[in-house]
Amino acid sequence: MLGWESITGQLVRDGRLIEAAPHALIPRDAFYLVSSPRIAARDAAQLLARWLLAG
Repeated sequence: MLGWESITGQLVRDGRLIEAAPHALIPRDAFYLVSSPRIAARDAAQLLARWLLAG
C-alpha cells in the first residue's frame, strides 16, 4: 500500500483505494524531505526541515 495504514487503511477496506503491490515496505527510521530549490529557500520550509532533523 502506498501510504501509512493509519491514513489509507480505511480507504482500502472501503474499496475506494487498492493496494499497488502485495508487499509492504517498512522503513527503518528513514524519512525523506524533498523540495524544489524555490520552496526550500522559504523560511517556513527551512524551519520545518530543522524541526524534522532535530526530532
